[in-house]
Amino acid sequence: MQAINAIGVKSEPIGITQEIYGLSAPPANMTGLTLAGLGGMALLRWDASRDLDVRNGGGVLFRFAPTTAGAAWNASTSACDQLPGDVTSVVLPLRTGTFLGRFADSSGILSPGVAAVVATQSSVLAYTGLGELTFHPDFAGTKSGCYADEGILRLDGASPIDAWEDLDTVNLVDVGGHGVATTATYTPDTLLDFGAKVSRRLTVFLDPVIYSAMDLLDARPGAIDDWMDIDSQGVAGADAFVEASCTDDDPAVAPIWSPWSRLEVHEVSARAVRFRLQLVSDGFFNIAISAFSILSDGVAP
Repeated sequence: MQAINAIGVKSEPIGITQEIYGLSAPPANMTGLTLAGLGGMALLRWDASRDLDVRNGGGVLFRFAPTTAGAAWNASTSACDQLPGDVTSVVLPLRTGTFLGRFADSSGILSPGVAAVVATQSSVLAYTGLGELTFHPDFAGTKSGCYADEGILRLDGASPIDAWEDLDTVNLVDVGGHGVATTATYTPDTLLDFGAKVSRRLTVFLDPVIYSAMDLLDARPGAIDDWMDIDSQGVAGADAFVEASCTDDDPAVAPIWSPWSRLEVHEVSARAVRFRLQLVSDGFFNIAISAFSILSDGVAP
């Protein structure tokens, strides 16, 4: 760049170097996250993203961690599907723990920081705890694409040992060098049988940790500049959610079951309820479930 005076004399040229990030820059962190309890539901509000590529083509992500202190993105599960990037509120089932929020831009890049708000499962109605159905640490039941070992439920490797062509080429024996299964289902062999048709509030408790199953630097895909977090703590490439199915019949005598539906907190009127846990992954991250239980509450007299 040069300046030119009225008689055409030029100044010494000067220059400036500036790196323009554009769409490759992560969006700004979520701010203003608040929670209001409304009849067993959580009304979450937050400030609108100031990034155009979030509001147009991006999204808002919420996850839930079953702790009221020290919640982490990679120790949580999805609280809902991705929301449009221009919304500023959502209503979700209210439960005790921490809701975590982040923005995602149109390229899928997440905001680096995590917004958090703590919730308690308080309600105008008074509930009485009527029991807890616990599936850990044995995780007894049917497993497809997952396994339990030393009290932890995890995804299987993507391929069995007898499918490996050359053991010498396998970097990580635990996952066969090919990552982990992308879907899995654990169906417990026990269910809730109330003995008669009753109304109950059911709350899921899951304690997950998501971690890189192929955490060798030369095994990770893409360029280092594209990694969100070199130690994978800010990434959640796996998830888990619980589904439930109800019946008004005796579950031991040819019951007619309702279709499976996702369960976080739900009020049911049924004789019995069965459950299953769905695990998903991008093939690179695994999820370790150390606790899985269902809490049953009734309205206090």
